[in-house]
Amino acid sequence: MEPIRGYGPASYGQRESVAEKVFGIPPEAAPAWRRLQAGRRLNVTPCDGRPEWISESRTDRREAARLCAGCPIADLCGTYASTADERAGVWAGHDMTSPAQRKALRDQQNGAVAA
Repeated sequence: MEPIRGYGPASYGQRESVAEKVFGIPPEAAPAWRRLQAGRRLNVTPCDGRPEWISESRTDRREAARLCAGCPIADLCGTYASTADERAGVWAGHDMTSPAQRKALRDQQNGAVAA
């Protein structure tokens, strides 16, 4: 798969992309970030172009989490968020500003791996 300029390295897994540098993606989360970005290029997601996912408002974030239901790449999103230990915004239907929601996502990810 040929990456879109700025969204992935020329050879996946070989070098850091510009986007990874700009967004400060931790090296251990880079493979998950690249899979997430590839998924976003191939699918329409409810978060595309919407501010609720990074809103300061708890109400907005709750609505964003609700809209994640049925997202075609929620598993990729959750894997990245867990690997990167995201603490802001809504990822895979979980408000990452909440320690309880971060734990719930980690538990969900661990259950998916164990299953």
